[in-house]
Amino acid sequence: MRIQLFTIFTLATVFLLSCDKENSVENEKVMADNQHLFSIMQNWYLWNDQIDSNIDPTAFESPQELLTQVRFSQLDRWSNISNAYEFTTYYDEGTYLGYGFAYDWDIENNIRFRFTYDDGPFGDAGIQRGWKLLEIDDVNVQSITDWTTVFGEDQIGFTQSFLIEDFDGNQTEYQISKDIVTINSVLFSDTLSIGSEKIGYLVFNNRSEEHTSELQSPCN
Repeated sequence: MRIQLFTIFTLATVFLLSCDKENSVENEKVMADNQHLFSIMQNWYLWNDQIDSNIDPTAFESPQELLTQVRFSQLDRWSNISNAYEFTTYYDEGTYLGYGFAYDWDIENNIRFRFTYDDGPFGDAGIQRGWKLLEIDDVNVQSITDWTTVFGEDQIGFTQSFLIEDFDGNQTEYQISKDIVTINSVLFSDTLSIGSEKIGYLVFNNRSEEHTSELQSPCN
């Protein structure tokens, strides 16, 4: 019995030491990543003069938490952090996990959709460029100050409600779930006839290895 108890105690001690070691390695990695991010932002961030130099980057639990703290939220609506897999799928495969839209503010400070991808949850719902986004999960968008977390978890099936107004002033509440979105490299294309000449017209969105054929459509 004493031998068995000693063995169990020894195994438990080894397990705890192993967990402590793994946690220590992970914490060191997070601190190193935070310091690297903070250094980059101090040197290259557009609004680096707004960063508090007294911030301790090692005090944050993740690079995303650090970014949220130092990001100049009054003007910066774009800075975010993605992992290598997300980066590769976006630029090489032309896909990403999300809702499939982009937005911006008009001159009256309304939030409007700049575009929706054809093969994405918002495109599938029939939501169009120029429509207004009024509320997210019953929260008026005009009251939102931090847009980095407003769209929730990055997982397939994550659902939120969106109150949207179309061009005729009709307001509709949509329940939309995140999914894998296929990016349109070309948002719109047409062939214009000018006299005897034909001119290919397109609205180019971004380069994707998987969708370079879209660039040929207005030229055919």
